[in-house]
Amino acid sequence: MAKLSIRRKILALCISCAIIFFLYSQWPVLDGERFRQPTPLPPAPALPKIDLNDGKFHWANVRQHYPVTSFRALPEHTRRKVPKIQFAFGTESPKARDERLQRQQVVKDHFTHAFRGYEKFAWLRDEVAPLSGRAFNPFGGWAATLVDSLGMRPSCPRI
Repeated sequence: MAKLSIRRKILALCISCAIIFFLYSQWPVLDGERFRQPTPLPPAPALPKIDLNDGKFHWANVRQHYPVTSFRALPEHTRRKVPKIQFAFGTESPKARDERLQRQQVVKDHFTHAFRGYEKFAWLRDEVAPLSGRAFNPFGGWAATLVDSLGMRPSCPRI
């Protein structure tokens, strides 16, 4: 039993070495060098002279900890046309239009109801208790309920 386990380990080691050798031999070789440094680009054109002591802020006066030493040019290929992904809606029937407008109104009414409740009970507060209407500031008074009040109350009818 122990011999079988050792044989499996040796076999796994041999297979691993063979895979590593195969992958290494397939590594791309460029100009006879395995790791070639990119060719440097020509220096950038000189910037116009600016008076750095004119009392205004200039980024040129800020000390750079890791200054850029070389630039790489952007690729110069033509852009492909982006395919249209929007759905082409057909003409809307009068019945479908009425249903859409009715649903839109229900959503608007729910939003208005939630905002009016926030305005009445907890304006510029973080939290409002749903049953008592008391306002709390557990988040430092940053008016977190402005976002939370967008949700529908459980007692509202479904759309």
